[in-house]
Amino acid sequence: NNDFEAWFLLGAASMRQEPPNYDTVIEAFAFVVSIDNNDFEAWNNLGAAHMYRENYASALHALQEAGNMQRENWKIWENVLTCALRLRMLSKSISTLQHLLSIRKQTLSLNPNVIGLITVMLTQKFSEFDEQDSSVETSQCETEHSDSMPVKSKEEVVSRSTLQTLMQQFDTLVMDVCNRLNESSFMAGGTHEKQSPVSG
Repeated sequence: NNDFEAWFLLGAASMRQEPPNYDTVIEAFAFVVSIDNNDFEAWNNLGAAHMYRENYASALHALQEAGNMQRENWKIWENVLTCALRLRMLSKSISTLQHLLSIRKQTLSLNPNVIGLITVMLTQKFSEFDEQDSSVETSQCETEHSDSMPVKSKEEVVSRSTLQTLMQQFDTLVMDVCNRLNESSFMAGGTHEKQSPVSG
């Protein structure tokens, strides 16, 4: 217990330094969660430190742990979304965006860059499938005495099906955002929270 408190205080103090000592922050809070993996604040601080170090995979893991304990904490989930976008994790980006919109029903807080980045990722994924199809057709033409169509692998079918499902989910989310924009335009004195840009 004394070790837990000491390492937590060390991590917190290191975050308040100018500039913050993120190496110590990561070491301290990693030790804290190894003792108590139910401390959401330690997970959140660990994730934030990893984000500043641009260790997005480690940040995503820590922030996901924090988010699982604080499902309604939109700040944590916005950081989860940022990490997922940085890592080009399409499914995770869409599911996190979906969760964010569900917990922020009364507010409109969405960076348009998020929509743009997910659209680009979806487009790239569909392009990859088109290129695969094209290469298969070319290979067929060049193969002599080919009597049958190539059989698609189960993995390819599942991947394409999953991508189509993600596209449908994303379309629904975009419609939700558009509806919120339309509703907000009729609200007197409505406020829009300023977001920091998310870059790819």
